[in-house]
Amino acid sequence: MERKKIIKILLFAIIIGLFADIISFIGSDSIKLKRNEIGEGSTEVDVSLNAKDTLKNYKYKINIQEKNLTKKEKKAIFKKAKKEIDSGFCSDKEDKNHVTKTVNLPEKLVDGKIQAEWTFDRYDVINPNGTLIYNKISKKGDIVTAKVELTCGSNQEEYSFAFVVYPRKLSKKEELIQKVNKYFVDEQKDSKSESVKLPSKIGNTKLKWKKPINFYALKILGFSVVVIFLLRLKDLEDSNNKKKEHELNLRLDYPKIVSKLSILLGSGMSVSQAWNKIAVKYLEEKENNGKIRPGYEELLKANREIKDGESEKVAYQKFGERAGIPEYRKFSRILIQNMQKGSRGLSQTLENEAIASFEARKNLARKLGEEAGTKLLLPMMIMMGIVMAVVIAPAIFTFQI
Repeated sequence: MERKKIIKILLFAIIIGLFADIISFIGSDSIKLKRNEIGEGSTEVDVSLNAKDTLKNYKYKINIQEKNLTKKEKKAIFKKAKKEIDSGFCSDKEDKNHVTKTVNLPEKLVDGKIQAEWTFDRYDVINPNGTLIYNKISKKGDIVTAKVELTCGSNQEEYSFAFVVYPRKLSKKEELIQKVNKYFVDEQKDSKSESVKLPSKIGNTKLKWKKPINFYALKILGFSVVVIFLLRLKDLEDSNNKKKEHELNLRLDYPKIVSKLSILLGSGMSVSQAWNKIAVKYLEEKENNGKIRPGYEELLKANREIKDGESEKVAYQKFGERAGIPEYRKFSRILIQNMQKGSRGLSQTLENEAIASFEARKNLARKLGEEAGTKLLLPMMIMMGIVMAVVIAPAIFTFQI
């Protein structure tokens, strides 16, 4: 099943590859190069150039500029950019006639198609980033002119407008921070200074400075707790997987054990003799090949208990309990009931149980095969995606030329 799937996928990949090669071949002699949309910038395309008796497979690099605007498009896009500036320049509910907060200076407009470069004529009252210098602004307000250089590809246009800034009453916190900022600007005017002194006082306000605590110990402790938790989860997962694997092997051993016991009972042996013969045979095989089978291991333990003086009834009961799955509990009940009622019909009962258990094993094997196929599906799909990307991508780029 898996081999057929792999062959189909490989054939599909080959077909896609051939299709991509055909597309690449068809587009290889094209004399048109696709240009980027407005705002996407220029792109470089590598081509192979041939000229009779002059050039042969000469590697040539072409710089393709983005599309140009028509007069109508140019007018519309710059108009839209100016509208975006006017609507988003002021913060909150302010307008250009009364600005008291930081203004917005977007560097890209109209979905990134236009680049914007901002300048002001009054850097004494406003910073290049749009923040106001409140202690320099007059109470009556100051008029500032903003100039925006709008660029869209090779097209440029300048947009100018005026706005009025007013001082805003600062909170004690904002006022103190502004004074601290001014202190550090003045303190670092001397470029030769090797260090910066932290002020202990600004005006009448005393300051205390301290570096933030990194809390390395706490972070390491937290990290350790997470690692321990993950390791614990891994241990639980490993334990759960081992348990599942153990139960699976028990179920795989069960039909053979029942079948062998049924055959030996049919040949005239007693239950204990047949049980001992299966245990001895398994022990010999184990010594020869070193292979351990959980179902037979439980049977071997029960056989040793019987030899050590344990009653057969108790030994079989422990056998079913140790295995811990329904099949073995049912098996031990069959043996115990027949010991109480007599062994007549036990061979036939075990034969029927063996047939049923072999059928269950077939279903289990089918289920395991389906699960294996499902687990392989994701890696195969990922590999298929990689193959398609590797094969088709060059063809797509060639097709665009």
